[in-house]
Amino acid sequence: MSPPVRAYVGMVFDGHNNNTVPFGGRTTGNAYLNDTWTWNGTTWTEAASALNPAARDLPAMTFDSHNRQVLLFGGTGPAGPLGGYFADTWVWDGTQWTQKFPAHSPPAQAFHTMVYDSVSQRVVLFEGITCCSSAVTGDTWTWDGTDWTQQIPATTPPENNAYSTGAFDSVQGVTVRFDDYLQSGLWRPSTWTWNGANWSNLAPAHSPSARILDAALAFDPIAQQVLLFGGSDSSEDSILAWKTTPTHGRGTEPTGPSKRRPRRLTAASTMPWCTTQDARRCCCSAA
Repeated sequence: MSPPVRAYVGMVFDGHNNNTVPFGGRTTGNAYLNDTWTWNGTTWTEAASALNPAARDLPAMTFDSHNRQVLLFGGTGPAGPLGGYFADTWVWDGTQWTQKFPAHSPPAQAFHTMVYDSVSQRVVLFEGITCCSSAVTGDTWTWDGTDWTQQIPATTPPENNAYSTGAFDSVQGVTVRFDDYLQSGLWRPSTWTWNGANWSNLAPAHSPSARILDAALAFDPIAQQVLLFGGSDSSEDSILAWKTTPTHGRGTEPTGPSKRRPRRLTAASTMPWCTTQDARRCCCSAA
């Protein structure tokens, strides 16, 4: 038994329960899903929660290790109250979903990214597409387990930076963000880091090429480097190993899977590679 074929799924590694958790997504027939599955490295199991988030695609998910729970925010779906977009916050404890009702919240959005910052013990949310106007939000929010707080950094990536992906580099203690920005009619790559208070433009000497949509980024705790894979609107089919330093990054290109729009990539010591492959299948493979 395995999850049905889908795309635009939310997926994250649950470090407390030691399994990978995909939620939702959209089928090849454009049906929105709200099922939850777990993968323990060998077996898929469909979870039976008494309460579930509404069917949607493009939710952001991350594991909040301080509170030992998976956090889900936003996405799009037919029941989305704001032009099909959601602004709800949910947590998964390994067996049940629980909706949170914080005093403050980011706007309804999709294509956003959430990363857990283990230094500040906060979840960082950034760069989504908002409802109705389809504008890039450009704002930064943090979640402390109880409430959302909008951050007002002195420096922030420009709002035309779109479809970002991110991962927390626990060696450098920063969130690494990769996206693209439009300049003179061309999409160009952009790499930024978040130190818990401010964004910094890394401007590395070497960089992955621009890829507008669905690239995936994860931190490999064994190799101690950030990995970027795939994306669309480019011919890229490589895994790019990216080591960050306080002033620059460097990339190497090992051989890897064929080109695709993975959207989600997660790493753990027991399951280093998990990726959602286009609309064909949801797959995890142990190393």
